[in-house]
Amino acid sequence: MGQATSLLHREQILSLQKQGIGPKAISEQLSLSYGTVKHLCRKFKSCAWEGIGPNYANCGRKATPCKDKAKSLAIELRGQHPKWGAPRIRVELQLNGDVYSPEELVSIRTLQRLFRKKGLSPVRAQSGQPAIGRSLAPHNIWEVDAKERFRLSDGTPACYLTIADEKTGAWLEAPVFPL
Repeated sequence: MGQATSLLHREQILSLQKQGIGPKAISEQLSLSYGTVKHLCRKFKSCAWEGIGPNYANCGRKATPCKDKAKSLAIELRGQHPKWGAPRIRVELQLNGDVYSPEELVSIRTLQRLFRKKGLSPVRAQSGQPAIGRSLAPHNIWEVDAKERFRLSDGTPACYLTIADEKTGAWLEAPVFPL
């Protein structure tokens, strides 16, 4: 997504447009893209100085008032049944007839965001380490890996198993056996 055109450039475009200069010449003079200048010239023709600033009303998510009823009922259900997830609550809203039309029904992801925003779904703690942890001494944890169905240099099929120590990285054994 491109950057917003600065207020200084917008004022320059508006003043040059009032002097009768076309969008192509303005874009070359100010080193702006032709599409940006053409769009702003069109906008300034209809609303002049009122439309010169950026329109922040177009940013972010739009609130949908028709879904407010469904959202409040979902929050109520979550309060009554804290172990229910968003999919279950959405189904309950449909089955109970609390939400009558598909336009009023809220998506599962929207319900999840709503519950998180209201503090009704705590963030789960996640650790980057496996539950067993790392080995602190040699021979505490061994890593075992199997290689299957490969061919030896003479063409016979075989398998082998590697057993390595996690702490030291040493190979303890690597037996080869036929299929």
